[in-house]
Amino acid sequence: MSRDKRYLESLVPPKIKSEGYELEWKSSARWSYRENRIDKGLVEPILKAIVSFLNSKRPQGQIL
Repeated sequence: MSRDKRYLESLVPPKIKSEGYELEWKSSARWSYRENRIDKGLVEPILKAIVSFLNSKRPQGQIL
C-alpha cells in the first residue's frame, strides 16, 4: 500500500466502512489508471459527487 493511500485512509473516521453518504473515493479526475491514459469521462462522476455532497442535508462529505 502506498504512503499516500495510507494517509488518505487515516483521514476517514473508523465508523465509516465504505463509500456512501459521507465518503467517496476517487483516484484521479482525468487519468485512467486502468487504461493508462487521459479519460475525459472521469470528470463527470467527480462533479456529480461534489454536487451531491453540496445538496446533501448531512453536515459533511469527503472526496478522497
